[in-house]
Formats: sequence, C-alpha cells, structure tokens
Amino acid sequence: MNSRSDEDFELELRSIPSVVAVSVERDELGAANVVTLHDAGTQLARTETLARQVLSFYYPQAKLIIEPIALAAQMNHRPPRVIIERADVTAGDAGAEVRLTCNGATGTGRAGSGPLIGGAQATLDALRDLGMEVPYSLMSASAVPLSNSWPVIVVLRSNASRAELMGIAHAPDEIWSAARATLNALNRYLDSRITS
Repeated sequence: MNSRSDEDFELELRSIPSVVAVSVERDELGAANVVTLHDAGTQLARTETLARQVLSFYYPQAKLIIEPIALAAQMNHRPPRVIIERADVTAGDAGAEVRLTCNGATGTGRAGSGPLIGGAQATLDALRDLGMEVPYSLMSASAVPLSNSWPVIVVLRSNASRAELMGIAHAPDEIWSAARATLNALNRYLDSRITS
C-alpha cells in the first residue's frame, strides 16, 4: 500500500532529529507491523517518545525498534555495505543502468521505464547480479513533492507474502534517488545476508 498517509507516516518518522533511516515491515493487508528507526544520536528515549507519538496516529499496534547506529562504530566493526558505483539513464531508450559494488564484487542491472521505475528495477537486478537473493518485487517508485525537493519513495513487495518494504531517498537526480531508495527499503534485509 502506497497511499499519501503511508508516505506522510514515513516522512514524519524521518523528520525526527538523529533518525537517519526508517524500515517498515508490513503485514498481508499493508498495515505496518514492525517499524525500525536507525538512530545516530545519544537521546534514544527522546527518539522513542517522538516515534511513539507518530505511531499512535498511524499504526498504534506496530512494534517499534530503535537501533543505535553508533554501536557498530563503538565496537570497531563495520559490516560490508552495498555501494552505488554508478546510476545512469541510458541514451536512446530512456532506460536505466545501475552498477553496485559489495565486498569487492560488482553487479550491474538494466531496466526500461525511465529513471524512477527503471532505476529501482535496475537496482534490484544489480543486487541479483551480485549473487544476492532478493525475494522482493517492485510495486511503485514515485517522487513526492516537498517544499524544496522531490524525494523518491520506492515500495517493494515480498514474493512470498503481501508484506511490503518502503524506502525513501533524495539525491541530485531521479535515478540516483530511486537507486538509493531501493537500497534503503532493503537495508535490514541486506545487512542480515552480507558477510565479510
């Protein structure tokens, strides 16, 4: 489900100071059942209070998880990450090409449908080219008008159930925004599968 209220829900969570990423796991009906905030600050209780206020309005039954991202740095451990090396609109056919790297490997994905849908689909294809199993399909990729920017929201649906993941990102152009939003939606899933 990618309604305006769902977009507002995630944008409100992202506006909480020190929250750097939001992951939303959805049930078969599209309702948020687990919300994870990645917090770079030191006032986790404040983040929790603000997040619970937002949750009470949209999804009061959802479980809230706050993951302090400074923990990995404090433990002097940094897991490998998927990095966008290149994201371009291909000349002639208005398709998209995304190149990702992870742990020294490179994967490239190509898709038609322009910079938003094509960028998101090419990112999924590049992950698969890296040898990763990604059991999600693209449901939508859209730019959302804000006062001075147009962040991209990508919604992915599980191939095994109706659970959805949502990611949001803003970059200088649409294809980079779509690629980043796709990776944002998959952050927790990918982190659990990438080994050093």
